[in-house]
Amino acid sequence: MQIYGIRNPKRYIINNAMLKEKLRTRRKLLKLTQAVVAERVGISRQYYNKLEKGHHNPSNIVLTKIASTLKVMVGYFWLETGS
Repeated sequence: MQIYGIRNPKRYIINNAMLKEKLRTRRKLLKLTQAVVAERVGISRQYYNKLEKGHHNPSNIVLTKIASTLKVMVGYFWLETGS
């Protein structure tokens, strides 16, 4: 089974500390503001800010849209658990 480009999604998790760092780093690399990313994804800037601070977990759909906006595969945000 393949969901959002991830094979066997049960083997993958989102680590908030890693996610927030990857979101911020990638956004800054592309020289985008939080407001621009949020607008392109279709979420509020405040919600995106909370994602970057690690206060919320995005849905798979939102994470897929963020990945597209930040020009990475959605798997970039996932951590393999090994099980």
